[in-house]
Formats: sequence, structure tokens, C-alpha cells
Amino acid sequence: MGYAFELGSSSLGEILFWLKFEYFGLPFVSVFWFLFAYKSFSKREPSGLLYISTLFFSLVTLFFSSTNDYLHFHYSKVSFISVDGSLIAQLSKGPWYYVFITYSDLLILATIILYFLQWRRSNRARTSSSLKLLIGSLCVVVLQIPYLLGYSPYNIDLTPFGFLIASILAALTIFRNDFLRTDDLVKDVVFSGISEGILVVDLKDRISDYNKIGAKLFTWLNPDCIGSNLYKFEEGATLAACAGSRRRFILKSAVGGKKRYFDVKSEKLEDKGKAVGKIFMFKDVTAVRKVFRRLYKLANYDTLTKVFNRRRFFDDAEKEDFAGQAVRGFPGLPHARPGQFQGPQ
Repeated sequence: MGYAFELGSSSLGEILFWLKFEYFGLPFVSVFWFLFAYKSFSKREPSGLLYISTLFFSLVTLFFSSTNDYLHFHYSKVSFISVDGSLIAQLSKGPWYYVFITYSDLLILATIILYFLQWRRSNRARTSSSLKLLIGSLCVVVLQIPYLLGYSPYNIDLTPFGFLIASILAALTIFRNDFLRTDDLVKDVVFSGISEGILVVDLKDRISDYNKIGAKLFTWLNPDCIGSNLYKFEEGATLAACAGSRRRFILKSAVGGKKRYFDVKSEKLEDKGKAVGKIFMFKDVTAVRKVFRRLYKLANYDTLTKVFNRRRFFDDAEKEDFAGQAVRGFPGLPHARPGQFQGPQ
């Protein structure tokens, strides 16, 4: 907005005013753009030290831009040219300007790397939220290069237009996919204290949240799956189908060619008595099942002949005797003949 008013200024005094106005926001744009990328990539709140270290140069830049009329440390000279009745500022850069622009570009480069890694982690999906933010970050750099090299028309700074494109893409990502939530810090603290995997979906079975343990158990849970439907994933489709009829069940998975079993509990989420979604709590019980199957075999089968052992034989014999007595107690029902086996084979 400040740059739009600068381009529409009718005097040098207005240009200087809007330049100062712009620098109450401009030094912080690349910093918050980087912190946004850091938070979405790492799924945790930036530390206080990271905030302070990244904001230091921004605050110094705000000081030098506000006192530029006296110190001339950010811009050594400000003039203008008239193009078809419009005034366009011509800025001679001071020593601090190059410090500021170098620092800002390094932050944007780090932002591009984070979004690229996040996009690669999502298997380079074309619909990935991180891809939109990556494109937006690249727009900032692409439109800034002609200005820094002196090739932009009438020396107009094109960088704000890059940030405009990036901001539109960021807004679409945030509001459509709930990409960044203000309660992430509280959620991470609560989720980290739970030993089970957590998966939260809305009423339309779209993924709303998950914890780190859940991401370890189900590899398809990553930041870019937020907003995706459960049925998009093989294990997710089974979860949604089983949860419709049961609150607790065993999920068998063979993703990647390796059989795994999960003990899953599902509960409805309500807000003021109104259903808003569902939460799944699950843990890997593959090792436990293997132990139980081993114990079952040892308790019921002879290790040499692989047939029922003596204890299992007498257990079944007792069941057959009980079944035979029950049948003889009801007239009209067929009686078991001596030696006839009627129990489960």
C-alpha cells in the first residue's frame, strides 16, 4: 500500500513520507516470511532466540530509514523523475541498504530451501501447499533481480509486486487448508505427552491434525496432507471405513510389503454438543501380536509333530463331553454316537 502511494506521489515531500511509511513494514517482511516457512516446515513454534536474532537487523533498518534525513546511511540521496506526469523516486543506495538487502535475500533464500524440502517431502505433489508457497517465494527473487541490476523500467522497484503474489498464494493456502494455526504451540505440548499416535479429521474425513508419533507410524502423515481426505491414502481409507461401525478395532497394514497391526480407538469430537470431527488414537501392536501367536503355538501344538498337544486334546475333549451332555438333555435332538466327533475341526 505504501509503495502504491509512493508511485502516486505528486511531490518529493510525499515520496519521502511514503518511503518512511513503507519501512515500518518492509524490513520485517522477509523475516516473517522466513519464520512462517520455519514454523510450517518444523511444525513447532520458533524459539525466542530465533525471533530476536532475525528481527535485530530489521529494527536497525527501521532506525536508519527513519533517520535518513539526518544520517543518510540508508539512502545517500533521494530524487525523482517525471514520467507522463507521474513522479518516480530515484534512490541512491547508502552503505546500510546493501547490508539490509543482503540479509533479506539470505532469509528469502532460506525460505525457498525450506519450502523446497517440504515440497520434496510431499513427493512433489502438484497440489501441495508448499509448492504454492515455493512459487511465491521464487516470485520475490525473480522480480527483484532486474531492479538490483538496473534493468527495471524507470528504476521501479518490482520486489513489492513479488511479495504481493507471494502473499496472495500464502493467504489461499492458509484459509483453504488451515495451513498454519495459532494453537500449534499448545497442541504440540499436549500431543508430545501422549504415547499413542493421534490423527484428527473433520466431518468430511479431511485431515486436520496429527502428532509426531502418528507421523512415525503412518509415513503419509506430513504437513502437506493437511486438508486431504482420508480416502486418498490406503490406510486412511481403512481407518475411515472401520470407524463407521466400531469404536475400537485392529487395523492390518501391508504398505511397503511389510505387515503391521495397529490397535485403533476412535472417538467423536464435539463442540458445545455439536459434532465437529473425529479423533483416532493408535499404536503399533505388531510385536505384541507376534509374541501372542508364538505363545499360542507353544501352548497348543507339539513342537515336533505340529499337531495339538496333550493339554489341547483334553480341553477339546472336555468341551465335547459338555456338548454331548447338553444334547442328551433335550429330547428330540440327535444324540452323539460313541466315537463321533462333532466339535470344531
